[in-house]
Amino acid sequence: MSCLGSFKQASIYQKLVFLLLLISVGLAWISFVSAAWGDAYVTAASPGTVTGYGLWRRCGDTDLAPACTDLLGWNLDWYRAVQAFAIIGFVSVHISLLLVVLLVFVPKCTKSQAVTLWISVLSLLSALAYTFAVTIFAVGFDSTFEVAGSDATSVEYGWGLALCVLLLNIVVVVLTIIEARSIGAKIIDL
Repeated sequence: MSCLGSFKQASIYQKLVFLLLLISVGLAWISFVSAAWGDAYVTAASPGTVTGYGLWRRCGDTDLAPACTDLLGWNLDWYRAVQAFAIIGFVSVHISLLLVVLLVFVPKCTKSQAVTLWISVLSLLSALAYTFAVTIFAVGFDSTFEVAGSDATSVEYGWGLALCVLLLNIVVVVLTIIEARSIGAKIIDL
């Protein structure tokens, strides 16, 4: 059977989960690699200067020399927690997508109760991990966050994309639970 034929044979819930996870993985990648989870605005020393903070680096807003610095191993406990939870969510959403590809495109897995339940479990894990990541970042990166010469801080689109991944994964959990119930899956099938 062709890929298109397999996709046509999939249930509406499987198709929706596949599309939502495909979108979720794309948003997770952009969020994961961007230097825009938060911005620190400096007005005192250099008026109008912005430093963008991502999970792994921070960069200035100048065209010629953005002055990017790696944040890998930055010794702030809350920042390391954000990085750890983002990694867990990032990996979980990718494994969920891989399982959905098996569920939709591999005939032996089409009605697999265990695969459907594992998609639900991993999507829930991803949603929980991203919940912790975005919450810890928002709490830690508030107006009291101390950046040299910074007057104000705000969360940015990288953080917002992580929030979107979280919400999409919650929808995936609901849809996979509905799908699992429709094919007679029980939690002991894991």
